[in-house]
Amino acid sequence: MTLLTALFAAAALVLAVAGARYLNGPLSCLLVVLTGVVFGHAFYNRNVGPIPVTLDRVLWGALILQFLVLMRLGYVNFKPLSRTDVIILLLGLLLTASTFLHDWHYKENMPLSRLLFFNWMPIGIYFVAKHSRLHSKQLNGLYLALIVFGAYLSVTAIAEQRGWQAMVFPRFIVDSQYVEFLGRARGPFLNPVSCGIYLITCTAAAWLMWPRVGRLGKSFIVVLACVMLFATFLTFTRSVWVGALLAAVIIIWIPSTPAIRGALIVAGTVGLLAVLTLFSDRLNSFKRDKHVTAEAMAQSASLRPMLAHVALKMFRDRPILGCGFGQYTQYKKPYHYDETANMPLRKVLPYMQHNVFLSYLTETGLAGL
Repeated sequence: MTLLTALFAAAALVLAVAGARYLNGPLSCLLVVLTGVVFGHAFYNRNVGPIPVTLDRVLWGALILQFLVLMRLGYVNFKPLSRTDVIILLLGLLLTASTFLHDWHYKENMPLSRLLFFNWMPIGIYFVAKHSRLHSKQLNGLYLALIVFGAYLSVTAIAEQRGWQAMVFPRFIVDSQYVEFLGRARGPFLNPVSCGIYLITCTAAAWLMWPRVGRLGKSFIVVLACVMLFATFLTFTRSVWVGALLAAVIIIWIPSTPAIRGALIVAGTVGLLAVLTLFSDRLNSFKRDKHVTAEAMAQSASLRPMLAHVALKMFRDRPILGCGFGQYTQYKKPYHYDETANMPLRKVLPYMQHNVFLSYLTETGLAGL
């Protein structure tokens, strides 16, 4: 495995320098992201010092090097910092300070890993993509890359959910140690929500190619979109379904005439009422995970108010800066024994905060939120 890391690092270095002229910044960013999806931590990792090294993290280093080469060659369009850029950078600095002012060694350097790879790594990718030149042909390349990835992801997700294990790659997706959300379309993310987000994005990319291709290409897009939407359905996740519906509405709405928009409003209202009438009693309790019953699924929804109660209690004690980035599990235990609460809070003791806003609120306070 050490040899694999060395070979991959050498390949990344060649890609960064020699390929700088031919592989544009946004496409390189997408390559890093998709490598992290398919060949990420579960596929291969090795500790180097206090942090684990993975293949996509090696590529990320090559991406930054490539950006410096492109800058030297004059292929970088520096844009002034926008208000959003300033907020992103301030958030990164806040999380960095919060990490190092608390126990960043906690749980084998988990806060440090979260800071580097869940925050600064995407921030770096964002700024590389923003300052890179992007022409029409390169945009087509991005769409095609997403379409190919969407085809792979949908086939993998369908095969996984249906139990066709011979068609699943990488093999860790069907590894017995990853049982959470088993029975849903998780793909290499091992998470149906993440899988759904990418499936929706890839489906949108396919439809954005519609005006750029001929009749044969349009036929292919229709078939592929149907397959990707079926895989999206197999995530069995309500928020993903809503996201897919909203994406479809946006894509159809923007180029439509007022008459078609009116028809969409009527059809959407009728469809929503029909779904609520026919399925409202089953939306919170249908069976999704292989080893979890429908009754347990219904109970899991009842745990969320308890997690919210714990988060708000923690926030009240540390409202400005929170308990520290990555420190939630270290500080949460006393709040699950609150005798004044009319809820069995101990039930949620094993869980992390499921809501991203409440997670930031507890760990970084109002400043991070």
